[in-house]
Amino acid sequence: MRHVRLVAERIIGLCLVLLGVSAITFAISHLIPTDVARMIAGDFASEEAVAAIREELGLNRPIWSQYLIYLRGLLSGDLGVSIQTGQPVLGDLLRHLPATVELAIMALLLAVIIGVPLGVIAAVYNGRWPDHVARIFSLIGISTPSFWLGLMLVFFFYGVLGWLPAGGRMAVEHFGFPPVTGFYLIDSIIVGNFSLFLDVSLHLALPSLSLAFLLMGGFVRLIRASMLETLREDYIRTVRAAGVGHWRIIVKHALPNALVPFVTALGLSLANLLTGAVVIEAIFMWPGMGSYILDAAAALDFPAIMGFTVIAAVIYVLANFAVDLVYLRLDPAQERRLS
Repeated sequence: MRHVRLVAERIIGLCLVLLGVSAITFAISHLIPTDVARMIAGDFASEEAVAAIREELGLNRPIWSQYLIYLRGLLSGDLGVSIQTGQPVLGDLLRHLPATVELAIMALLLAVIIGVPLGVIAAVYNGRWPDHVARIFSLIGISTPSFWLGLMLVFFFYGVLGWLPAGGRMAVEHFGFPPVTGFYLIDSIIVGNFSLFLDVSLHLALPSLSLAFLLMGGFVRLIRASMLETLREDYIRTVRAAGVGHWRIIVKHALPNALVPFVTALGLSLANLLTGAVVIEAIFMWPGMGSYILDAAAALDFPAIMGFTVIAAVIYVLANFAVDLVYLRLDPAQERRLS
């Protein structure tokens, strides 16, 4: 029953956060001195045409009435119509979402596969050379700008070695491939096209590695600190005194508990990747939400910008909510901290 109350409180709080985000987004869009109706109609449209668009969109109504119209549209899934494409913003974002999700998940997997073992090794060999190497790697990962790393990877692996493609999701010869889900790795498996799977994997390599490298440093630090704290617990000393093997203690007893605080970083990192990979998508010509919103910003496409902002807020809110639920599952003591 207490879990139900906590979940209900979280849901109410998240709804209030989203309401606040919608209000702030709406206010900022109206602070910018731009006539949206004129932008939609075009520079050579008549005043009558502009007035008709303004009437249709409700732009001639009081500001509070415009906000209610905007909020009613959000609740029904209407994020407006893109000035640039002439299509519903929600549809545009959903078409670009699979590319961003595929890139984000691959980057997160790489960061976890490399970062977690390095953090464990750094903690196990605390104060010795493996620890120093892992900490230097972590510092480099945290300090390296994403745009510089992306450009260097393109220069080295594409320009110098010619091993990997410089950008895009697939080679030109696969452009006629009809997507099934929009996730090209999954689609290539569904249709049994190994050549496409290999090509998509190669195109994913550089952008996902660029994003993953930025996460690895933080993951190494977090796992190392959490493991060091866990290894000092009394139950670890008790298990060790019982004659259990060293690495069995690390893997079976220490690591699961050390991963509990890692859940927060994992959930928020995924949310950040889904909404903040704009620079990497631009460098690698990746047709995801980042590229879409970058084009929208260049074209002053306010409906698209506002829609993306709301979607980003929803992703972060859901990520925080999921983290809370997982905490309640992994660590019952967390219930008292959350309440």
